[in-house]
Amino acid sequence: MRLVLNNQADIESALGLTTWLSRPMLNQVELSLPQISKSEQNRFAKSIKNAFNDCGCFWGAPAFILSFAISFYYLNNPSYLEVAYTFFFSVFVAISAKLLALYFSYKRLKNQLNHLKSLCYGL
Repeated sequence: MRLVLNNQADIESALGLTTWLSRPMLNQVELSLPQISKSEQNRFAKSIKNAFNDCGCFWGAPAFILSFAISFYYLNNPSYLEVAYTFFFSVFVAISAKLLALYFSYKRLKNQLNHLKSLCYGL
């Protein structure tokens, strides 16, 4: 999907696309707002694209590996059941970290779009 932000209505529609769990995947973000410099437009475009495309894996994968390694370290002669419990606990931790990362990227995206709107239109 291509997101074009040329005016306040475009920014408002982009705000409507920001959800916590089901944001569209963006291939390109174009800003054409005369109120801000070209370098600021490029910075905002990159930042907005990254926030829209965030999947939470940056936090989820390390959380899984770390929780599994730490839990497994404290098991003495682990049985298959204890390994299974450790695995499912680690999956739960990873999903929780992924959801937390998605929430933070959602808040960051909303703040960026609102900041862009206030820079351009003083709202």
